[in-house]
Amino acid sequence: MESSILLTDDSETDRYIFKRMLNSEWSGLPVFEQGDGSHAMDFLIDFAANKKKHGDKFPPVVILLDINMPLMDGFEFLDKFSVLRENDPRYSSVVIMMLSSSHRKEDIERATAYDCVKGYVIKGEADQKALSDCISPYL
Repeated sequence: MESSILLTDDSETDRYIFKRMLNSEWSGLPVFEQGDGSHAMDFLIDFAANKKKHGDKFPPVVILLDINMPLMDGFEFLDKFSVLRENDPRYSSVVIMMLSSSHRKEDIERATAYDCVKGYVIKGEADQKALSDCISPYL
C-alpha cells in the first residue's frame, strides 16, 4: 500500500500551511483534504469508490484531525472512526494525529485516550520537524 494522508480541518489557512509542510517533507505524498469530520467520515466510508479512484493510496495511512470543526467535531469523528475501525479491518492500521489549537489538558487527555490516536500536535507550535517526527513512523 502506498502512503497518503487525510488532512481534516475547517480552516483553509491551516490546511494550506500543513499541506505545504507535508509536501516539503514528502514531495508527491497524496494529501486528501476535508473541511470537517462529517465530510471526512463520508470520504472514508465510500471505500469502493475511493479505492477505485485512488488505488493503493486509499485508505490514508495517517489522518491529521482538528478538534473544533462545524458539522462534526474531532471527538465526534473519533467516536465514529473507532466504530468503523473496529468493524472494518481495512482501517485497522490507520492512525490519527490530532492537530489542534487547544492546549487544554482535558482535550489532550480525551483525544489520546482513543487507541487510534498516536499523537497530539498543537497548531502554532508545530514546525516542520515536530510534524515530521509524529508522522514519519507511520509512512
